[in-house]
Amino acid sequence: MTDTQKQEILSLKSKGSSYRKIAVLLSLPENTVKSFLRREHKQSDKAGVCRNCNKKLELIPKHRAKIFCCDNCRITYWRKMKKRCGVNEAISKAV
Repeated sequence: MTDTQKQEILSLKSKGSSYRKIAVLLSLPENTVKSFLRREHKQSDKAGVCRNCNKKLELIPKHRAKIFCCDNCRITYWRKMKKRCGVNEAISKAV
């Protein structure tokens, strides 16, 4: 896969195109497109930015990468995710 194809995959996906549509447009296998986007997503997660407040994180070599800058951001993020998914907090606390 060439660099131009990689850039085209990223731009088409950001516009909302499906894996299949991108694969057909670029004459690539659908699984190649999926794998590339999955790898790109993993690399962007390691960029060192808090998922909640987008504050730059301090990365420590040979340690697992942080995804939140503090406990408050972690709790706030997961509460938002619960609401987005429609999980009832009364039920989740009982379990």
